[in-house]
Parts: sequence; structure tokens; C-alpha cells
Amino acid sequence: KTASVKLQLLKAVSAPQSSVGALASMQQPALFVKPAADIMRPLVLSVIQESEELSKVVDTRKDVVVSFMEQCREGLPDAGRDRSGGGGASAAGAASQGAKMREIEETSVRVFETLANRAQLLVDTLTKSPPEFWKVWTTFFPALTDFSEASPVFESAVFLFKRIGDLMREADPSLTQQLITDVGMPALAKELVRSPEKRECLCEIIYSYTQEDTLNHLMVLRALKEKIGDNLPVYISCLSCLISLDAQLSLLDEHLLDLYVYYALVAMQSPQPRVRVAGVSILSTITTCSSQHHTIVALI
Repeated sequence: KTASVKLQLLKAVSAPQSSVGALASMQQPALFVKPAADIMRPLVLSVIQESEELSKVVDTRKDVVVSFMEQCREGLPDAGRDRSGGGGASAAGAASQGAKMREIEETSVRVFETLANRAQLLVDTLTKSPPEFWKVWTTFFPALTDFSEASPVFESAVFLFKRIGDLMREADPSLTQQLITDVGMPALAKELVRSPEKRECLCEIIYSYTQEDTLNHLMVLRALKEKIGDNLPVYISCLSCLISLDAQLSLLDEHLLDLYVYYALVAMQSPQPRVRVAGVSILSTITTCSSQHHTIVALI
């Protein structure tokens, strides 16, 4: 069965650097691992049953976790789609519909928070079986793309991804970093390009799965550059977010500083005001948090 799963993954690869290709090349999953869906199902169901509205619309013919995410994406007005309809609804009808949507949204947030609070239950499965990690990642990742940065659903999804990353990193630091770099980062890079307002939160997710030392942060920053490609404005914007996290962890040694200073100086030469602001932000963090701030001031 394991060989069959890997063969299917290999067939699904459409590009050498795809997430699926990276997943297929990883270690074989453990023979006996409880599926993540089996762990999450009772947790999700217990929350959904508390909501009359969500219980009505969740498709019971499907797995409850999958059906819940489908309803999140299709049923909530903030999920990146126009649901204004024909405009002929009465005020009372609109108010009633709004109340139903709020209940579904609040319940959806509770689902993500419940999964985050019980994420320890998933760690063994996700660290022993990369395909299970892939299933969980692809199931919930749309919550990061389909909802606005201000949405409570987006915020709770970020909390879930960060919680899973922190716990997985504690259990298996090396594999966790490999998973975010090879499996998660391609999709994250696309969203970083598409949604500048979400960059700070998405960068926090990346570092949640990264080993907390200078060398590994440097490796992840280089991997991020590779995934983003030649889009320097986006990469520099991400660096302006990530440097604050490195400063909080006291990781700004000469190696990381070399990278940050280089791109900050590149940014300062940009004709785009936003890029220059990002460069100034990087240099400002260095002068505030690094013992080598005198060197930076001289460069400016």
C-alpha cells in the first residue's frame, strides 16, 4: 500500500520543484500511523454540533473535516467571493442572513481554535508521515488564501498553523523544517506575492516550522528567495517582517546581518517608495537590536 501511495504521488508531479514531488521524495511514512482525519474528525464534529446553522449546511455524506472547509470557502461572505445576489432581499431577510453568517463564522473560528488547542494529538502522525502532513496542510491552507487579513477565520487559521509548527518543531526539528521548505513554502510564496497585507502573518508561519538558530534561519531565507524568484520587492518586504522575528530570538549574527544588510541596501536604491521603506525598516531594526549598529549607521 505504501508503494502504491508513493507511486501516485510521483505520477502527480507536474514540475521538478513541486510540493508533491518534494513529498514523494521524502522518507517513507511509518507503517502504523493514525490518520490525521481520524484525530480531527471528533474534534470538528463536536464544535459543529453546537451550531444549528453550520450543522444544517455541512454535507454529512462527506468527511466532516472536508465538508467543514468546503462550507467555510463557499458559505462565508468573506471568502473572496461576491455574494451580493440580486439585491431584492428585504431588510429583515438580509438581517436574518447576516445573523446566520455570523454564527457560521464564529463556529468556524471555534473549530480552528479547538484544533489548535488539541494540536499535540496530531504531532506524532504529522512527524511520522509526510503524506499526512500534506493532507492537513492542503485541507486548511485555503483558509489562508480565501479570507481577508482582517477576517477572524484567517486569524484563527494562522493560529492553528503556527501551533502545529511549534509543536512539530519541538518533536522533530529537522523534518519539520524540511516540510515547510519543500512542501509548504511553494504555496506560501504564491500567497506572499498575491497578498501583501498578509505577509507578516505568513512569515510568522514559516518561522514556526524553522529551527531556531542562525544557520537554519539563513537556509530558510535562501529557500524563500528561491521560491519567490526574481520578485525582489516581495522578498525584501518579507525580510522586513522576518528580521523582527530574528531580532526577538537574538539571532542577528554576522551571517544573517550580511544577508539583511545586502538586501536593505538594494532596497534603498529602488525607485519604488514601498521597497525603500522596507529597506529602511530592515536597517532600523538592525540599528535598534544589533550590537553592530554603528557599522550600519556608517553605511547609511
